[in-house]
Amino acid sequence: MHNLERVLARAGFIRWNDTENFKRYGRRDERGHIEFAYGVDLTPLGLMYDRLVRLNEEHLAYMEAYGEIKRKLTGLRRRIISKINWAQALGIDVDELVDEMAILPRVAANMTISVLTDILNRARKINFVLDDVLQDHREPAPSITEETASCQNKTSDGSEQNFRHLQSILSTESIGIDCNPEVDDDRKEGGGTPSNGIEHLSYDMVLEAATDEFVECIRPGAAGDKYQDLNIAAARRCHELKIGRQAWIKACNVMGETAAAVAVVIIDRNRTHPLIPVVNPGGVLRGMTDKARKGDLNLHRSLFAILKRDSAGGGK
Repeated sequence: MHNLERVLARAGFIRWNDTENFKRYGRRDERGHIEFAYGVDLTPLGLMYDRLVRLNEEHLAYMEAYGEIKRKLTGLRRRIISKINWAQALGIDVDELVDEMAILPRVAANMTISVLTDILNRARKINFVLDDVLQDHREPAPSITEETASCQNKTSDGSEQNFRHLQSILSTESIGIDCNPEVDDDRKEGGGTPSNGIEHLSYDMVLEAATDEFVECIRPGAAGDKYQDLNIAAARRCHELKIGRQAWIKACNVMGETAAAVAVVIIDRNRTHPLIPVVNPGGVLRGMTDKARKGDLNLHRSLFAILKRDSAGGGK
């Protein structure tokens, strides 16, 4: 308290009216008016009220503009990642754009609006180049006949295929974590992994539900495997959330690498849950791992609840 008072005094916001022994006391009359008082004098602070209100309004306007630019940047990152995945799926060489995305700085709390705007402009340039590349490789839509229409009704879009069937092996060299099932003695032997609901989810759903911080951890790789990129981003985010290495390894072994990544997305997002926020991410991941081992884990319900909350205006 004394240190704060000294800082305010040096800034000219308060002053002291002390007695010889620095005792703080005062007296009021019968009507409650102060007759005399010794200690901290707030008169300078009261005289600066109008200035402080103006400074607060300027700060709020600055933070609103900062948040708007940050939201635009995060949304643009999501679109760029989706376009890169699409281009790589079409066999288009976008390695240079992948490298540019990899060196694009992450948003930090101490960044100024000018720095954030510069990052946004760099991301826009990458997005424009991607649009040009995809436009050049766009194929004309085939004519739809009765035969092709009947075939289309029996098939699904490749980007929305079964999420579980597209799980990839996590690159151990890139994150330094081994998800070898042999390290987990508790994993069930024999039989298939119980359904955890991930077959009801698509990559775009997971990306939409992820926090801005998680999206910034995604670095599209040259291999063009978006699920591997998601797994690596989840491992990075685990480190930032203070989730233990063994908890992450066990989750990978029990529920699968991509399902574990989706679990991290859900945990990360629910740290700002309006009713029951997550305060111990590592403990929640271990609890989800136990549920997955018993066959009681339903990742799709948790993710659908997040998306529903967003559509209702809950925001991130």
